[in-house]
Amino acid sequence: MEISAENPGKEKELQELRKAVETLKSSAQTAVEDSDRTFTEIIHFIEKSRSEVKEQIRAHEKAEVSRTEGLLKQLEQEISELKRRDAELEQLSHTEDHIHFLKTFESEVQAILPSEPTTREEFLQYSCHFTLDPITACRYLHLSEGNRRVD
Repeated sequence: MEISAENPGKEKELQELRKAVETLKSSAQTAVEDSDRTFTEIIHFIEKSRSEVKEQIRAHEKAEVSRTEGLLKQLEQEISELKRRDAELEQLSHTEDHIHFLKTFESEVQAILPSEPTTREEFLQYSCHFTLDPITACRYLHLSEGNRRVD
């Protein structure tokens, strides 16, 4: 009878072990499903980010190509205008009427040169700092502020 007395304890232990195995299997399955869901979300996020980066690169490419094509067109127009002017000057240089040549050449030069400044901002483009030489300044002048001002 000792065997039957120990038998119920062993059966209980066996049932507890079976329950632990089932719990372990269930926990493992839950962990696998959670990791699958997590990795699926990560993959989705990475694919979305990759797509966004591609779109940004394409948009930047499109903007830069458009800007560069605009610059190319502008340069082509400038080159064309310079070639036209060069051809005109070449033709005028072979003329016998020198007064006509000089008048025409003068108008071409004025078109190339910038106009005289009229606003303060335009004048400031040509401004610069200066210093006075204390040796050559008039002896009655008093220089201050690093020889930049007369008092």
